[in-house]
Order: sequence, then structure tokens, then C-alpha cells
Amino acid sequence: MKKNPSSQSGLFNPRAFVAFTLCSVGALLVMASFAAARPRPAPLTFGHPIISGIGGVGFEQGLRLDPSNVNRLYTSVPGSLSSDTSWIWHSLDGGKTFKWVVGATALEGKVTTCFGGGDTETGVDSAGHLYFADLTLANFSTSRSDDQGATFTCSNTGVPDAVVDRQWYAFDGDPTNGGSIYLANDEFAQSPAMCGSPTNFGQNVLVMYRSPLPGGEAAAGIEFGPANKVSNPLGCDEGIMGNNEVSPVATTLGQPDGSGGFVILPTPVKHVFVVHDDALLNRILVGRCFPVAFGPPLPNVSDPSGLNCVDLPVADLGSSNKTGANFPTMAIDKAGNLYAV
Repeated sequence: MKKNPSSQSGLFNPRAFVAFTLCSVGALLVMASFAAARPRPAPLTFGHPIISGIGGVGFEQGLRLDPSNVNRLYTSVPGSLSSDTSWIWHSLDGGKTFKWVVGATALEGKVTTCFGGGDTETGVDSAGHLYFADLTLANFSTSRSDDQGATFTCSNTGVPDAVVDRQWYAFDGDPTNGGSIYLANDEFAQSPAMCGSPTNFGQNVLVMYRSPLPGGEAAAGIEFGPANKVSNPLGCDEGIMGNNEVSPVATTLGQPDGSGGFVILPTPVKHVFVVHDDALLNRILVGRCFPVAFGPPLPNVSDPSGLNCVDLPVADLGSSNKTGANFPTMAIDKAGNLYAV
């Protein structure tokens, strides 16, 4: 007997099987979509502002985090050269409250016996040592505290240099125990006067210093070696510099080899970068330095400053454009990528 092709008998029904399969696939897709759905994290925002400069005045405030304690922060500002006073505050609760560090003079706030009152810079190394540089124009008063600001050891002549301006710190590890601290700043009013200055005041030169000197770990961050002139000392390549930073990634990239490439170093090193614009404020450059032995000037091997540096162009804005001359800034991520503004 011939069966109706539209009807089926027995245990297997193709239409029912197809329908069941489609329902099962749909159910699995629904379950997968629910399993994959995760709540999105809230967008990053800033909290409400906290007054940190209690009991002081100033400008160009700096903020430093303590790598050894996530709840400890430091901030500093200059008073004035005539007052010989600058201030350091700390927070022990992750920035919720601030007060003078323990070593601050009562009712005044000055933290060291050295001169100061100009631009200030604080820094904290990987072991929690606090470093402070106070500008006097003639030099930097440099100091270090090994007890989170309760006491300081300082020097009125932190660098073997004179007529200096606007300092920045960067760290590689613990300078008191095998690491280094790098100080970048300007030598200003340098001769010859050039670069179109209507006042004939002289030019700026970007320099970098390294501490400690060989065998001088006890004076780490207090005494620095000779300057390495990052920008051309006879050119117009330095207007005003921003911060310096140490890359967390060590590489074997050495000095330019004169043929468009770079020398390959035998051992990887962590490079130090500093961003700056030129005297005419229409070019951006980045100084790239790396540590070498203190000694005679031999590229990629040694130098009196303990540094090898090269100044590299980043952007040319053209003669009709200028930067705001408000300190360029730079950051480096964990992969070693540089970001400059």
C-alpha cells in the first residue's frame, strides 16, 4: 500500500527532529548570551576636590605617589625666594586628607635647613624614600628623608652647576641600594645670547644629572654628578621642558650610529626620556638618555655625567604655529609606549 508522503509513522519523525534541533540550538544560544553577559565596570571619574595646601600658598603644585604604600601621597609647592620657604604635605589615607609632613617647622612649614622658596619637586623611590628639590636659582637645595618626612638630610649645592631652573625627578628602583635618581632641568641665561631674544637674556639648555655617584649611595638624591647637556648648548633647541620619566622596559638601543641606525648595546638598559619644546616654541623634541659608567666620554660606554643622551625630534609645527610654553608633559605605560602632550 502506498503511504501519504506527508505523513510518517514509526519512532523517527524528520519534522519533529528538525523542530527539536532548532529549539535546542535556540536554547543554547540564549544560555550562551546570558552566560557571556557581564556587568560593565563603571566609567573612571574624578572624585570631589580636596584642599591639600592647608597652611601654605604657592603655585605649580606637584603630586607624587609612594610606590611602597598605596595610601601615602606627597604634594609640594614653593612659597617665594624672598621667604626662603616651601611646603610639603602628605596624605596617609589615599588623598582624603592632607597635612604638613612631620618635619615641617611649626607654624611655618619649612621642612629643611637649606635655602629654598623657588620651584619645588618631590619624588619617592621604590623603597619609600622621600626626595625634595627646592630651587634657589643659584642652585638646587636637594634633600632626602628616610622616614617619610620626619627628618631630612640636605645640601645647598645639589648639582655642580649654576643658574638653573625648573627641576623634575625620575627614578629607577631605590637609589640608596643600586638604583638611580635622574634630575632634569634647565640651565638658563646661557651664553651666547641668541634665538631671537629681544632682551639679549641668553638661551636655555636642557640638562640631566644622575645620582648617586660611584660609592656615594649615602648621598643618593642629595649630591648629583655633572650635567649632561641634552639639548644643543649652542643651538635654539630648548624653550621649556616638561617632566622626565624612566621606561619600565629595558632595551639594547644605544646611541645613533651615524648611518641612520642605532648602536646595539651588549646589555639592556632602562632609558630616561624628557619632553621639551624649542626656543621658538614651534618644535617638540624628546631627549633620550641611558645610564653608562661614570668616566671619560666614550659613546655607549662611559661619560663624566654617567649618562649618554640624544635629542630626538617629535613634531615640527611650522613657523606660523606655537605651543603655549606651559610645560609639555609625558607619560610611559607598562609596555614602554610614550605619550606626549
